[in-house]
Amino acid sequence: MLRYIIPSLQQSAQVSRLCPYCQQYAGILHQRRTLVVTDTRLAEVCKLRLRCSRCRRSWTCQPAGLQAHFPRSQRVRALNLLFYALGLSYAATAQVMGALGAKESDTSVYRDVVTAFAAVKRLHQRGKRRVRLAGIDATFQRLAQPGQAHHESVVMVVDFQDGYLLEVELLDEQDEQAVAALIKDLQAAYGIADWVSDEHQSYEKAIEKPHHYLCTTHFKKNKLRRIRELQRQAKSKRLQQELAEFEELLQQVPEDGQMRAKRIYQRQKRIKRPKKGQRASPAARFKALAREVYEKWGRVWQHTNNATERAIGLSLKVRAKLMRGFKVKEHIVGFAQMIGWMRGQGERVEVGKLLD
Repeated sequence: MLRYIIPSLQQSAQVSRLCPYCQQYAGILHQRRTLVVTDTRLAEVCKLRLRCSRCRRSWTCQPAGLQAHFPRSQRVRALNLLFYALGLSYAATAQVMGALGAKESDTSVYRDVVTAFAAVKRLHQRGKRRVRLAGIDATFQRLAQPGQAHHESVVMVVDFQDGYLLEVELLDEQDEQAVAALIKDLQAAYGIADWVSDEHQSYEKAIEKPHHYLCTTHFKKNKLRRIRELQRQAKSKRLQQELAEFEELLQQVPEDGQMRAKRIYQRQKRIKRPKKGQRASPAARFKALAREVYEKWGRVWQHTNNATERAIGLSLKVRAKLMRGFKVKEHIVGFAQMIGWMRGQGERVEVGKLLD
C-alpha cells in the first residue's frame, strides 16, 4: 500500500548564521517578519532576516515547508498534486482544499501540476536502469480541445520485472516508422533484449521475431473470437469439426500444441486462395487462421502483457476517467509520467520532491 508523505510547515524559521555570500559564520539577527500564508493548519509564519557582520549583506531564512516568494505552503501544493493525481479535476481539487481550510483556485492547482510535470521530466533519466524484458502497448486518451475534441494515441513501455513505467510517448500506433524508431532508441538506451506486445503490425515489423513475445491473453481472445465467427458462417460438417478441434486446442494449450496446429493446417492445403477481388470463404479464412496460429505458437504462451495493461490503467485510465479530458496533449504524458513516478517510489512517496 502506498504511503504519501506530505511536507509540513514550521511556525518559525531556523537561524542559519552561514553567510551565503562570503561563506563565513558571521550572521546576526537583523529582523523578524510575520508572513500570512495559505496552509491547512497555520495562518501565518515567522521568517528571519540576518545580516553578515563581515560583508554587511543580508539574507532571509524561510520556515521549513515554505519556498521563497511563495505565500502558499509546500503542504498545500503537495496536496494539490496528490488530489489531482488521484483523479480530481483542478476545480474539484480547489474545492477540497477550501474545505480543508486553505483557500485555493483552480489556476493555482494548474500551476502546481505543470510544475510537477516539469519536475518529473527532469527526474526521469532514460537508460538509468537495464531492462531484460519490456512490455509495450498503446491506448487512447480524450483531448478535450474546444471545437476539436478527439482522442490521442499514447504508447507506454514498462519493465516487466517490476512493472516500472519506462516511457510514455504521444505516438500513433499505426505509424510503423515512428514505432520502429522508438523501439530502436529504447533498445539502445535500456539494453532491452526481449519484448512483449499484442499482434499489432507495427510491433510485428519493428521487433525481430526471436525477441518478440505475444501476449497470451490478446492472442487467445483474438483467435477464439475469429473461430466463433467462422463457426456461425461454416456450413459443412467437416469444417465445423475442424473448428471445434482447433478451439479445443487453444483452450487447453497442450505441450504438443504446435505440432497439432501444424497438422490441422496441413489438412487445409487443398483449400484454394480466393481470386483477387473475391471474398474469402470460411474455409479459406480458417486455413489462414490455422497457419497464423501454427507459425506464432512458439512466441505466445510464455507471457501476458498484464504489466503494461496495469500501467496504462493505474497511470492514466483509472484516474483520468473522472476528468472531462485533457486540453493540452503534452499534459497526457506529464500526468502518466507523474503517476508512474509515484508508483515507482515503493511504499513511501515523497510528493514534495515534485515541487523542488
